[in-house]
Amino acid sequence: MQNDLIRKAMEPVLRHVSRYMSNLKTSKWIDTLLLATPEILDSNLDMRSAAEKLAKPDRFRTIVDRQPASIRPGELEYELDKYLVDMEKRVRFGFGSCLNKSRENLPLGPNSPKKNAPFAGVTFATISRIWGNAINIIIATELVTPLLRNDFSTSERLAEEFNVSATILHEIAHALYLDWQLRMYEKGMPGETWALPEPYVNGEILSELGYSWTNALFDGDMIPFRGRTMWKDARPNLGLFAFKPPGRKDKLGHDTPIAGGILPKTDYYSPVPSTHYEKVARDNFWDFGARKWGLDIVKPWFVAHSEIWDKPNATAGDTYLYKIVINADRMAGANAENAYFGRPNFSYQGLLQLTPPERVLYAQAKKDLRRRQALNRREKFRAKRVDQAQHVQAARDRWELAFSGNLAEETAKQAQQVAPLDYLEQLMFEADDHIQETLAYRREPTRDDKHAYFLLRLNRHLRGIFLKYTKVMQEHKVNPSATDSIEADLTNMLSVTALLLHNRIDVSADITKLDMDPARLKIEADMLSAFYDPKDRKLEQAEIKGVLELCEVSIKGKDWARCHTLGLFWIGCYAGHPTLPYIGRVVLSYNERLPRRWEHFYHGMRNLLDDSEIQDHDDELLRDKWIDIGKPQKKVFDAYPQAMKYFGDVAECDKNKGEMYIDPAEHCAVQ
Repeated sequence: MQNDLIRKAMEPVLRHVSRYMSNLKTSKWIDTLLLATPEILDSNLDMRSAAEKLAKPDRFRTIVDRQPASIRPGELEYELDKYLVDMEKRVRFGFGSCLNKSRENLPLGPNSPKKNAPFAGVTFATISRIWGNAINIIIATELVTPLLRNDFSTSERLAEEFNVSATILHEIAHALYLDWQLRMYEKGMPGETWALPEPYVNGEILSELGYSWTNALFDGDMIPFRGRTMWKDARPNLGLFAFKPPGRKDKLGHDTPIAGGILPKTDYYSPVPSTHYEKVARDNFWDFGARKWGLDIVKPWFVAHSEIWDKPNATAGDTYLYKIVINADRMAGANAENAYFGRPNFSYQGLLQLTPPERVLYAQAKKDLRRRQALNRREKFRAKRVDQAQHVQAARDRWELAFSGNLAEETAKQAQQVAPLDYLEQLMFEADDHIQETLAYRREPTRDDKHAYFLLRLNRHLRGIFLKYTKVMQEHKVNPSATDSIEADLTNMLSVTALLLHNRIDVSADITKLDMDPARLKIEADMLSAFYDPKDRKLEQAEIKGVLELCEVSIKGKDWARCHTLGLFWIGCYAGHPTLPYIGRVVLSYNERLPRRWEHFYHGMRNLLDDSEIQDHDDELLRDKWIDIGKPQKKVFDAYPQAMKYFGDVAECDKNKGEMYIDPAEHCAVQ
């Protein structure tokens, strides 16, 4: 390269390609291409006419992976070296405009432009007695010119470099086969032998080695997300998609002679996360990762899937910008700053560079995505609710049968031990489905009042289940060890609904604006006020004493897990009650699991553990009992320093030791 600017821009790209080429000996696909024995395509799979089959029966060939037993050590390295040494003498590398290549041989149709179809690269052989036989690899100028800009972000530049590298690797796969053809030609083999089309690899329905090779490397061919207008002015692509052929766009230039190889109307594109570009650009990745694991390690972990639907009268470029569907639930691997609209390597600046029609298409795609996801969730949860309701009814029938007196004594005794717990479990499963559905519909904090009322009813429903659980424990004397998991799951669900209520309900909202029955609104309003106003909260003293006594027994027996779950239960059922700070402090003081479950606690308790005076309660002895329980011991545990701003004077943090000390009776003590 004579141009210093081009050399500087292409240096990281060529270095990247060289890393792949130096690891080719670890590729199973290369072994198949160079060493597998080609076989004539089965006549039943050949979709040509009978006359064409008779004229050229061996025109199409197929190759499959060799059996491990037939692979000899060093065989691939020897054969690959011969190819690469020969290709080094033949290959000519250059650039050409992707918009000036005429494609008159394309099939006619509304989706098939006859000329000026953009291409990323093209490889062809030339035979000349004067200039010699050569393999020409031409890369689109429009693909490289963005690398000359100096205003790209690191992520955008890495994406462009990766795209050019993948294009060169795509063309190298064609060059390997052309090198074999030229050698066969130079050996004097008949034209119908050496001028055969590219073989089908492992049953793929397209004879396209470039696609096949990049599929083996990346699980797809790299496709930049850009419209046709973006090829002209060196704009950055909005991200790379791995497209796994065959697909709709392959109608434009490839035959499909394999029977049943009908190209689908839907093209599937998987966005490649920007973290993958960064990974393969590091030297230590190739020094350690690729050397140890081979080229299989360069396959990106796709964190999203997208689909591009067929569109009437669409051109190849327009297809990219039609309907894009992305599964945002798997976006964890993408950089947050590049995950705009739930897609990796997409920035707000990239959105501004779209033309107005393209923005309209993208906005419509977002709208369609949300509507489709909502419909899918509704269908899924509707079916789940019907199925779960049947399980609940069946469990209730078994419970009633166990105590009906219609069973034999031994059978009834056994059923009376199992049936109540079975029924409670089914109720919990049903409640858990409601929670999952709620979280699916409302993933962010909201002030939707209908949603808040639903959570409130769900919380009370869970409380009713818990009371049934305690009644079953008392009346039927069920072994407590058999119910630990039920108690833990149930109290955790209670805490989840309580946290949702604390973070999402707007008590001051005007409920008269809701489209609900007035009588029902009155009931819901009363429930809401009773839930939040401790003065109007009417609690049964037996319930309070029962939970406190169970906490006391758990603490004395050092059953920290049960103490933790009981604290969560109290947060879920009696939020705002005067005794909550005492219970919370005892649970915090004696619970060894708090550091690992910090998020569950501070949301629910940061507004409840305040430095106000102890409020009067009907049962003064109850309050004194808690103080007596807390005084004898002091528990030390690791915690985050940020806990200070949530707990105020309840705890103090020793910055030197990074530990927090809590005394439930005296509020705090620093050692």
